[in-house]
Amino acid sequence: GESGGKLAGVGFLLVSYLVMGVYLSEGGDTLRELLEIILSNSDGVGDLGSSVTTAATTMVPSNIVEDISITMVDNPFIPRALFAVMMGSFLFTAAHFDSVQRTVTHFFLPVTLLGFAAAMTVGLPTTDFGALFSSENQHPELVLSAFPLLFMSWTYHGVMPRVVYDLEGDRDKITKAIVGGSTTALVMYLMWNAVVLGNVF
Repeated sequence: GESGGKLAGVGFLLVSYLVMGVYLSEGGDTLRELLEIILSNSDGVGDLGSSVTTAATTMVPSNIVEDISITMVDNPFIPRALFAVMMGSFLFTAAHFDSVQRTVTHFFLPVTLLGFAAAMTVGLPTTDFGALFSSENQHPELVLSAFPLLFMSWTYHGVMPRVVYDLEGDRDKITKAIVGGSTTALVMYLMWNAVVLGNVF
């Protein structure tokens, strides 16, 4: 109904906004860490000692490049804003070329699955399932604290327009895709968490 649609729309915008904020924040922090690595590998003041900055220093004096880099490291807002501009520009461009989205998806999907399979191959043999399921490691009182993360994981609906479009509105196929895809993701997440936690205990 119309009321339910409006409520779902508000929920969609809220969750999408939260997810976007998290990704921009983490992406910016990763960019800042890369800059810190570049600066830590520098040979001295005025010389970043990195091939990454060679092109920049040919047009701008090296001391200015270093000052800008240090400013970006000291101010976390700047690398986050830079990351947002970079990703926003890419997504804006990709939105106008359907082939870009398909190419990126077709590249990253097998890469992600191979990475997951490799992690499971390495991690499963050393996973301590006894400690994982031990009563002393169960803390139900902390479940409530995990609710923000649980809400953040409700992002599957972001792909629904694409699923409906690709499956041409076929209700049966869409239902199978949602159930099958959600179940597969759930199993992969449980396996991933089991391997990570089972190797930490």
